[in-house]
Amino acid sequence: TIDELVVDPAYRRRGLGQALIEAVVRLAQSRQCPLLYFDTLQDSADVQAFYRACGFADTGVATLQIG
Repeated sequence: TIDELVVDPAYRRRGLGQALIEAVVRLAQSRQCPLLYFDTLQDSADVQAFYRACGFADTGVATLQIG
């Protein structure tokens, strides 16, 4: 479960959030974890777009199949 992901506003839109998600996915895969859960209940359209770009659905608590 990813409880929270925050990138300082001054550093957003540089791929840092995506890189963090990719690192978590690689770590989960190395530990044979088949799913990631991420709380996607955010009001911001930008946040929802970020989740979708990372492969998550914006349906509350999203599941990302990784294994």
